[in-house]
Amino acid sequence: MMIEQNQSMFSTLIEYIRATYRSILVLSIIIVSIAISLVLAGVMIPFSRSQYLMYNTRYVLQNTAKLILVVIGIKVHGDQSVNGNDTIFASNHWGYIDSLLLMSLSPCLVISSSEVRRMPIVGFVMSTMGFFFVDRGNKRSIPAIIEKATSVAHSTGLNLAFFPEGGTGDGYSLRPFHPSFFEIAKRVDYSVQPVALNIVAIDHQNVTPQNINKVVFHGPELSESSVIQHIFQLLRIKTIDITVNVLQDVPFWEIQEKDLSRKQICDKCEITISHNYTTTLEI
Repeated sequence: MMIEQNQSMFSTLIEYIRATYRSILVLSIIIVSIAISLVLAGVMIPFSRSQYLMYNTRYVLQNTAKLILVVIGIKVHGDQSVNGNDTIFASNHWGYIDSLLLMSLSPCLVISSSEVRRMPIVGFVMSTMGFFFVDRGNKRSIPAIIEKATSVAHSTGLNLAFFPEGGTGDGYSLRPFHPSFFEIAKRVDYSVQPVALNIVAIDHQNVTPQNINKVVFHGPELSESSVIQHIFQLLRIKTIDITVNVLQDVPFWEIQEKDLSRKQICDKCEITISHNYTTTLEI
C-alpha cells in the first residue's frame, strides 16, 4: 500500500514538473513569435497589410502552431496533405487545440468565437496572432466578419478556417452546424475542405468520459481560473494522439456551377464530418 502511494506521489510530481517545464517553453515560443511578428510588421510598413498577413501567417504563425503542438505532446496522425491556398477549412470544435491543428495543417487565418477572445492568456495570444473573432450573440457581428474574411481572402489568397458548430463540443459528438460562414465560399473562388479532428488516445489510454475533459474545453464559464486550471491540466498529459482526417472537399467550381446555397454547402460538410467523426468513449 505504501509503495503504491509513493508511486502515485512520484507520478503526480513528474506531471507537475512536466506541466511547469512545458508552460515555460510555450510562453517562450509565444513571446518569440509575437516579437517576430512585431518586427515583421515594422519591416513591412512600406508594403501593404495583405503582404504582411501573407508572410506572418505562412512563416510565423504556422511554425508557431507546429512548435506548440510538439511541446504539449500532441501526436498527429492521418493524411495532412491539403491545398496551400484558396481553401476554407470547416472543422468540428472541442477546445483551443483544434485551432492550432488547423493552423499547423496549412497557413490559415481562423475565425473563432468572441468568447475565446475573452479567455485570459489564450484570448490575448490568439488576438495577437491574427485570429478573427465573431460575437454570435450580435447579429451585426457575423456579416462584418464575413466581409472582413472575404476581403482578406481576395487580397492574400490565404486559407481560412472556422468551426460551423458555433461553439465547443464535448469531443465525441457533433453539435448542429450553422451555415453563416459558408457564405464566404460563395463570394470567393475557394473550395471548402471539411476536416474531422478525433481524439483517439490520451497517455496511450483509451478515451473515457474522465480523461477526455483533460483535453476538451467546453466548460460553462470561461473564467480566468477555469482556463488556467485546464491549460495546466492539459500540460500534465504526456501524449495526446489525434487523427486529422482531411475529407472530400466541395470544390469552388461545383459551388459556382450548381449555385449551391450556403445551407447546401453546410449540409454537405456536416454529413461528411459526421461520417468521419470516430472518437468513441470507453465507458
